Amino acid sequence: MALGSCLGAFSSTFPVAFLEPHLNKHNQFSLLNRIADHSLEAQDIMAKMEQSMPTLETILNEVDQFVESDKTYNEAPHIIDVVLPLLCSYLPFWWAQGPDNVTPTGGNHVTMVTAEHMNQLLKNVLKLIKKNIGNESAPWMTRIATYTQQIIINSSEELLRDSFLPLAERVRKRTDTMFHKEESLRGFIKSSTDDTSQVESQIQEDWQLLVRDIYSFYPLLIKYVDLQRNHWLRNNVPEAEELYNHVAEIFNIWSKSQYFLKEEQNFISANEIDNMVLIMPTATRRVTTIVDGTPQGGGKKKKKHRDKKRDKDKEVQASLMVACLKRLLPVGLNLFAGREQELVQHCKDRFLKVTISFKRLSKRRLELLSITLSSD
Repeated sequence: MALGSCLGAFSSTFPVAFLEPHLNKHNQFSLLNRIADHSLEAQDIMAKMEQSMPTLETILNEVDQFVESDKTYNEAPHIIDVVLPLLCSYLPFWWAQGPDNVTPTGGNHVTMVTAEHMNQLLKNVLKLIKKNIGNESAPWMTRIATYTQQIIINSSEELLRDSFLPLAERVRKRTDTMFHKEESLRGFIKSSTDDTSQVESQIQEDWQLLVRDIYSFYPLLIKYVDLQRNHWLRNNVPEAEELYNHVAEIFNIWSKSQYFLKEEQNFISANEIDNMVLIMPTATRRVTTIVDGTPQGGGKKKKKHRDKKRDKDKEVQASLMVACLKRLLPVGLNLFAGREQELVQHCKDRFLKVTISFKRLSKRRLELLSITLSSD
């Protein structure tokens, strides 16, 4: 994996499209651009190096074959650990300089990377994730979304029907199965007089595996939704409505389950995941500062209680289950008819009024508390 990360970082900064050597003669930064200025020996060495380098099409075909085959990660770990991180950095970097975006004056492109290359790779990644839902022997699922997000730039509309929707349905069905299993075991645990710690431990592991699967998929889904949502709203795309229903059902189970949220938080902590980076890659963490003159005694205790509650609220808000549903909520609201839309808007207005009133009341209480403490 370290090699893949290094190659990914290298490919997104190196000024020569090294996977397309036949085009390097047009690149001013390549030695091949000025190959005639070098000795015959140097030209011979360059020709041999070019022959030994794998080409972009060769590597993409290798990924295609791996995904379509029955091979496991252990049989070809280099595909996931090295090739995918490399391609996920190489493709978006050179797409920006390819025929989709640049028209060189002489007609000589330095790269031929197009959106189609990224769409095909993304399709393969989603197939790979779908094949490994529930597979305990796929630890790479934990990290695949972190580098695959880069290729979701100009993703096609067809990916919704062909890839995202089937995967969302698969995850929703697995979530349904897990919740029914939890409900069944809950009754057994309550009525059993024997030690049930092993049973509880097993269901926690099963939930954690599901969380891992969701964290391999949802960051990609969120970015894709951000790209396509306006198109879906304008055209009332039925597949988008199906996608919303799957995500909403997963959220409903997440909010009812005794283990789902807890195992998500454990997964985040164990893998040191920053959800804000997954949801918004450019986001920066807010730094909490302590201001001098913080009220002491009872005020400090109340502040600690408020901070604890605020941290818990942040944990819930940062959940990918919440973030993904928020992104798709406009699609869900679009399902309502005119009168239903009015009712939703009325509820939102009432909720905002109650929230504002509560904030004002809380502010007044704090002022009174401050006056009481200062008089003491």
